Amino acid sequence: MTPLARKTQALALAVTMGVIDQAAFLAIATALLAAMRTRAATRAEADLCRQLDAPPFGLWLPDASPLYEESLTTVLDSLASVTPGSPDALSALVEAIEDDSRHEASTKAMKVHHVEQYRLVVSADACDKCKADDGNVYPVSKSPSHHNHCKCEAQPIKENPQ
Repeated sequence: MTPLARKTQALALAVTMGVIDQAAFLAIATALLAAMRTRAATRAEADLCRQLDAPPFGLWLPDASPLYEESLTTVLDSLASVTPGSPDALSALVEAIEDDSRHEASTKAMKVHHVEQYRLVVSADACDKCKADDGNVYPVSKSPSHHNHCKCEAQPIKENPQ
């Protein structure tokens, strides 16, 4: 479980125990997720700039992403089913938001830096579908993830290698 997922789970338990209300939970969770998305964008661009040997532009991810807004709604809806001492679906949801934000940031960084294609590099614990696509080249418009919790990476292909 990621640190952000643990924090969200702890906040959800605080709601169920009456320590904080749903509005406070939403305010704190929104701030945590926004900070995570900013960090994901910064890391994605820094990694890309190292690979391309290019200067950064200062990438950020807008909070108004449809998936981000839908995820926040789902987080709030999930609060009703959270009970102290039981496994919490919120942690899995937050981890999915983190993975999606990482992929979104990577894609946006490649677009901003005019990268047109990437090579899929699978993670050590990749699923069979990802393993079958290892090394394949895709346009930047195609997401590098096949499923939630996908840890595979998009390796940018330089248009004019030197």
